[in-house]
Amino acid sequence: TLTVAQVAAAPQPEVAACNDAPMCKEEEICEGDLDADCDGNKGECDTDCNGCSDDYFEPNDAPFSPPQITPGTYALDICPCNMDYFTIPMVKNQTYTVTVTFNKSDIDLDLYFWTQANAEAQNTTYAAKSVSTAAVEKFTYKATADGNYVLWVRVYDGALGNEAPYTLKIQ
Repeated sequence: TLTVAQVAAAPQPEVAACNDAPMCKEEEICEGDLDADCDGNKGECDTDCNGCSDDYFEPNDAPFSPPQITPGTYALDICPCNMDYFTIPMVKNQTYTVTVTFNKSDIDLDLYFWTQANAEAQNTTYAAKSVSTAAVEKFTYKATADGNYVLWVRVYDGALGNEAPYTLKIQ
């Protein structure tokens, strides 16, 4: 049995805060650097402010439990200040080619590829990567073990304010 008692002399708890805002709001405030609606996005990075429509895999903005995809071609969108993560199941000694194409005048994307453990540790030990200034990022990887690998589609730092479609192909 748990007994809870109110102590009259105890101080009142502070008001719940969200990124220095006094309380979470129903709608985002698009000016400034606050996350008023407590959804993890601030100002121009919030879809409530920038009008961006994420693709059907959202939320997939972190390497922890990203959606699983299999070989195929996917028409996707990436929003400002965003990144996309995907889990790809692989078979040992099988070779896979991952290609992302996009309009270079809209955005610059880079690809990073991890084992599941390295993705969750967010270290820089990548199994493969493709970082260029071209409108196509591509790498080929021969799986060293059976299991899940994590693909990170990252907006290059200089292009954080852009929204753009891209095509992901896994063969």
